Order: sequence, then C-alpha cells, then structure tokens
Amino acid sequence: MSKFRRVFTYILDLEVNPKRQPLNEEDLKLGAYLIDFGESIDKGDFDIEAEQHLLDFEDDLQDLSWSPEDDEFHKIQMYPDVVHLPGKPNMIQFGHGEFVELDKVQETVAYYGSRTVFNNNGSKLRPSLSQVQHKFGFIRNRNHLDKLWEYESLGFTKANRKNNLEFISMELEKEVRMHIENGKILHHSVLRFLIAGIIKEYKIDIKNFIGTESWLNAGCTGRIQPCDVGIFGSFKKVVKTLTNYAQLTNSNYKFQTSDETLKLISLLWRQLCSPKLEKWARYAWVAAGYDVPRPASFETPAQLLFPRGVAGDCTMNGCSSTSFVKCLYCDELFCFEHFVIDIC
Repeated sequence: MSKFRRVFTYILDLEVNPKRQPLNEEDLKLGAYLIDFGESIDKGDFDIEAEQHLLDFEDDLQDLSWSPEDDEFHKIQMYPDVVHLPGKPNMIQFGHGEFVELDKVQETVAYYGSRTVFNNNGSKLRPSLSQVQHKFGFIRNRNHLDKLWEYESLGFTKANRKNNLEFISMELEKEVRMHIENGKILHHSVLRFLIAGIIKEYKIDIKNFIGTESWLNAGCTGRIQPCDVGIFGSFKKVVKTLTNYAQLTNSNYKFQTSDETLKLISLLWRQLCSPKLEKWARYAWVAAGYDVPRPASFETPAQLLFPRGVAGDCTMNGCSSTSFVKCLYCDELFCFEHFVIDIC
C-alpha cells in the first residue's frame, strides 16, 4: 500500500476502528496536514486553481492570476548577503558560517507562505525560488526554501545560540571596559545585571540563560576589583588587629552592636584616607594588573598604625594605659580608650 493510501485509510478509521494500524511520526505529520486541508475546504478558506508546469523551468510555477502590472519586484527592498558571525544578535544559520537576522528570516517565512491558493495536488502555491530571491537576497537555493518551509511548519524560528552568546560576550567586554576606564569599580556579582541589560536592549532571543560568575576566567576577578585586591585586604587586617586587641584589654566594649561597629569602621576609614597612604592606595591598581605607573616604596596601613615601639605611653594627660596605635594625622600614640571609645 502506498504511503498516501496508508495515511488516508488511517484518517478514515479514526473514529470507527480503535485497532487501526499505528503510523510513524512522518506519516502522522502528513495525516495532520491532510486533516487541516480538509477542514480548510469545509470552511472555504481557499480557492483551487489549475496549475500549469513549464517543463524547461521546473522552479517556476505559473500563476494564472498574474498580470504584468503585478510585477513590481524592482520596488522591493533588496536585502544584502548574510551577515557573518558575530556581526549581530538574533541570527539564523542558513549555511556553513552564514547567518541572517532573525527578523528578516521571519519576514521571509511569512512571504513564502502568504498565498492562499493551492495547486491541483493540494499543496500550497508558493513563490518560486527566483521570486523569493528577488525580494530576499540571502535565499540562494532550494535548500533555503526547504528551511523556510520547515520554519513555517514548526511555527517558530530559533536564533543561533552560539552567535548570541558571542555577541553578548563582546558587548559585555565593551561595557565593562567603559566602566573601568571611567573610574568605576565593578564586582563580579553585578555582571549578570549588565548581561540582562544587553539582552533586553538588543532584544536577544536566548532562552534560559543568566550570566554567572563562571563567565570570568580564573584570575580575572582582580582585574575588575582593584580595591578588593589592594585596599580591603589591608583594611580587614587593621580591623582584625584592633578587635583582637580590644577583646584582650577591653572586654566590655560591644563590637557586635551596630552603632559601635559603624563608629569603628568610620574611624578606621578616616585613618586610611590619610595622605601618607596615597602611594599604598595607588598600588592597588598596579597589583590588579593595570598598566599604570608604579608608585615608589611605601608602608601599609598596618605598618603605619601599629609600628614597632607603638606599645608605649598614651599621649593623653593623666592616662596610665599602654598605647597601641599611632594616629596617621598627628603622629601621637593612643590607648584603646582614647583612640576608639572617647573619639567615637
């Protein structure tokens, strides 16, 4: 039995023979098409017209309703050849290394299936290869027409994911570089928001993708976080030294309360803003790998705040406590009470 008769018999038995012979996936698609075709006839959605084949020009099916006045292809926009990877986002691959914009493909699919007349054999009358080529220059052969038919049958077109990812990567690099050159500090956790902005701005068709920290190669984090590399590490060391000392000598001081914590951080940050630490701060960008002048030798905050010999007499009159820190502004030695508690 021929394929058509097998599928047609299956359709006739749909409601009368529950034990009918099952069909494969390809035959089921043909059956669904025939059912839609029959229902369209009942609804009067199309007209059936005769078809004339020109044997010497198999690509051209003569449209009997055509007249010379209809031939206005010279007024139709001519699209250039395909844009190659990675030119733009939302590209459809139409050949090896050839990509076309998604919106152009969607427009071409709509044009290829726009006619409402059918051939004698029941197939839809479609524009010929040459007619499609006149309007859409990236269509070059029958394989491309088959791809249009496939997109029409599926009901959607899907952009090339690899091309979209490469485009997002390139745009992300531009944006990160711009922010860094403008003096902004980026943390790797905010990259996903930049990526989301790129996807939204260019209306990129990419499903189930969220930029993560894994987009940064090993060793790249420091390049976009110079303060994390050269500033905060030293800041944390000073905080640890101070809090450890306080636990030993001033156990009643409540570091865990928010007010005292904020006061302490404010005090230490004021010390780190001293002009004596300018070279140390500039070195953070050198340590992160930036091409900037390397500062001359310098001392770190811990070395300046807690130098050798810092354990002496507190500079405050009448204070018998041992000093533990040296103020970077007045160069005087202070105990914990007069440096932290009284000042804060």
